[in-house]
Amino acid sequence: MNQSISEINRQLKDRYLGPYGPRYWLLDEGGAIVIRSWRLEIDGEPIGDHLAVCHTVDEALSWIDAHSG
Repeated sequence: MNQSISEINRQLKDRYLGPYGPRYWLLDEGGAIVIRSWRLEIDGEPIGDHLAVCHTVDEALSWIDAHSG
């Protein structure tokens, strides 16, 4: 994939906007692509949460498409 993670995250923000910011975003963790999202803590505060770890950006985008229902 030729796009940078920041470019992809901008697209994800536009496509999957959630109540606390983007519903999904990607992080490059030393070669692994981590999909993150918001969840609520017990006291109602939003916190970022790891949803999946993928080998490629394409794999991560496919995971998001399959789970964004």
